[in-house]
Amino acid sequence: MTKKYRYLLSLLLVFALVVQMTPAAFATALSPLDRLNQAKSHDDRLSVMEALRDPELAVSLPTGSPYWSDDLMESIVDAVMYTIEGDYASEAQVQFIVNVVAGALPVFENMNLTVLEDNLNGYFGGLVQGTELFPNDSQFEDISTLGESFVTMSAVDKQIFAYMMKFEYLRMDDRERNADSLRELLSMRLSSYNPINKVKDQTWMYNALVNLRLLQKEANQFNDNNSEPLMDAFGLNLDKVDDIDFAVYKELAQWMIDHRPAEGYPDYAAVQQQFNCFFVPCAPKVTADDTENTLVGADSTMEFSTDSGANWTAYDPEHAPVFTGNVTVQIRVKATYSKPSGDVTTVHFTETETNPDPIPPSDGGTTPTPDPTPNPSPSDGGGSTSPVPSAPSSGGGSTSPAPSTPFSEGGNSVISVPSSSPSTSSPSTQTENIVVDVNGGDGTNLTKTPITRTTDSQGTVKDLVTLSEQIAKDAVQKAEQLKLDTASIVIPDPNDKVSEVKVILPQAALKQLNEGGLKLEIETANGVISVPSASLTGFADDLYFRIVPVKAAAQQKEIEDRAKQERVIQAAVQNSSVQVLGRPMQIETNMQSREVSIVLPLKDSLPQDTASRQEMLNNLGIYIEHSDGTKELVQGKLVKMKDGQEGIQFTVHKFSTFTLVYLDGWKDDPYIQGHNGNFYPDAFVTRAQMAAMLARNTADEQEAGAAQAAYTDVNNDYWAYNEIVKVQRTGIMTGAVANTFDPEASITRAQMAAIAQRWLKQQDASAASTGSANYKDVQAGYWAAEAIAFVKSSGIMVGYEDNTFRPDQKLTRAEAVKVLNRLFNRTTLTEPAGAAFKDVPATHWAFKEIEAAATRK
Repeated sequence: MTKKYRYLLSLLLVFALVVQMTPAAFATALSPLDRLNQAKSHDDRLSVMEALRDPELAVSLPTGSPYWSDDLMESIVDAVMYTIEGDYASEAQVQFIVNVVAGALPVFENMNLTVLEDNLNGYFGGLVQGTELFPNDSQFEDISTLGESFVTMSAVDKQIFAYMMKFEYLRMDDRERNADSLRELLSMRLSSYNPINKVKDQTWMYNALVNLRLLQKEANQFNDNNSEPLMDAFGLNLDKVDDIDFAVYKELAQWMIDHRPAEGYPDYAAVQQQFNCFFVPCAPKVTADDTENTLVGADSTMEFSTDSGANWTAYDPEHAPVFTGNVTVQIRVKATYSKPSGDVTTVHFTETETNPDPIPPSDGGTTPTPDPTPNPSPSDGGGSTSPVPSAPSSGGGSTSPAPSTPFSEGGNSVISVPSSSPSTSSPSTQTENIVVDVNGGDGTNLTKTPITRTTDSQGTVKDLVTLSEQIAKDAVQKAEQLKLDTASIVIPDPNDKVSEVKVILPQAALKQLNEGGLKLEIETANGVISVPSASLTGFADDLYFRIVPVKAAAQQKEIEDRAKQERVIQAAVQNSSVQVLGRPMQIETNMQSREVSIVLPLKDSLPQDTASRQEMLNNLGIYIEHSDGTKELVQGKLVKMKDGQEGIQFTVHKFSTFTLVYLDGWKDDPYIQGHNGNFYPDAFVTRAQMAAMLARNTADEQEAGAAQAAYTDVNNDYWAYNEIVKVQRTGIMTGAVANTFDPEASITRAQMAAIAQRWLKQQDASAASTGSANYKDVQAGYWAAEAIAFVKSSGIMVGYEDNTFRPDQKLTRAEAVKVLNRLFNRTTLTEPAGAAFKDVPATHWAFKEIEAAATRK
């Protein structure tokens, strides 16, 4: 056989083999990546799964994770099949998708904070590669941006975030520690994180500090509630903020920005030191010029001592002191009306010696005295040292979080990957997109917004709503046409299957609502959240709410048992019956210290007969377990909800777990009294009458006791003497002029606004107005302008239809009762048993308000 013949025969044999090759055999001849792409193009889930598990495909699966499950593999398959259109160009692209889906699991495998921070660096650093691997796919830009936001953070900001993530993880239920939940946790928290070295605005720094302090308290409480501490010691001690009001808090926020080094705070100690210096001034950066015998860096805010602090002399730059001989000088910042004197810097002057060929010190001064503390203030040269109290230990690298608001002036996107295919019946997470109404306050539809509803393998249903800028703009335009003032997102749940609702409003959407002057409402089957437009004004971050109804009977019973043991409950009802009504609600948000109204539906909690129903309403309260560990019991107002149900409405400035409770025997004494059976509702309320009504609602421990009224026009036999003393001591009411109270003078609307502001400030020191009053007759410089803005934003008092407030108009007794009922969270009666006063019939506009104030409940 010739060579030519043998060559032709071999070609024919090869051709015959190819022609007869089966599809499976042909697939075997493809590369591992080609086989994956082929299975993907045929929508063949099993083949995609086999291709991913093929060891020849250079893709690592997190099979070593303690939380590995078939559901996770299903999620990975879904993401690989449906995240991009077309084929994968490289195995690195496939690996990126796998890491996005499952990469959050190994982040939390080691709870050592240093290791956790390294894992976070690796996870978010991997996300940065998204745009590089998928350069023509815009969906990966947001993921890469999210990764970059972490990678580019300062060291201390990363430590803080790691601490926050550890705390969040330890509080999670084991069932929540899956890849989807952890990925969502990381992306949501990073998107809403407020790095202390990146914030540029006072409001943002304020939010950061509030959340740092909240984390510190919650971590301590978490350790106290466990048999052994699980959280490391927090790296910062910010407890001083608990004793300051909102205005000082804002000053602190600006201070932390103004005194932040150009390169940012390098570590916890630097943050702590600057924080402490706001309350007690740091040792000044002053040195000794031993040639001129003068202080370098001293100014008129300082004082000095040459006798070890026995006597202090104000430093006068115009007549700077000269120190000759061997002298030790101490310098500190002088005390002011609001701050004590500061920490001390010590410098030394030496007696000049004759030297024919003197060699001056290299720094132009003397050698500094060694500083006994580990954290000296920087020196400018010369001879100063600055002892500074050291920051608390970080506990081996512990850090702290700041949850509430996005950084970089624009918020980052949450990672989003497909969780299921439309054709699979596997037990993996199922996702459906539904469209819901955005309505006006009267129920008129303004526009629509999409909702992502997910159901995990355990059947847990969660809703995610992100209101886009365009949808917000559409709602504003329609509301303007219809002259409506509310945009209400209506989230239906007719089958009562939703376990969690998250609502996110990016900054751009909030801006649209702000500019349109719209109030925001979130309507769910388990409650309504209402945010006044004034509370939205100036909110510079992406806003989010997380709403979780407590449905399980066991959890409700736990809340009921806790309530029975709480001091605030025992103080109200001693050992009487406590019963949970309706469903408790857990609400989380990054909106703090701004007024928000909540309505909890009563559902079918009330008895049908009139007497029993009224008795229960009279003894109904809202038990609040605040996230900062404090507990509160308040009364609300009975309201009719849009769906016809009845609910209890109340106002809050911070968020927690809210529970409707029936307190058998909870009594509220009446705080108004008439004369000869009449109330005189249209008579002007006097200052003495106002003092009496306020005093009757002030805690007994604030009683005046043996105190003397400092007013020359209020004798100790005056009918309201004790009440005036009481409100004077609490600071709720002050004198008219000099040493007089003017008890028989009438209260004006402006004075009522000032009283209401003081009352609410005592209930919540962080409460503040969120803008100006914007009334035509209230100028910016008016003495009560701030108070009027405050009561407007809190909904306690409002103006008239002509956009006036009429601050100098006298307040009637009926009007005063309406305002006071709101201050005291006094529930109006739905069906009063009868008229308490002859001159206030059931047809009077304030009948229910007056009956609520006059009835012993």
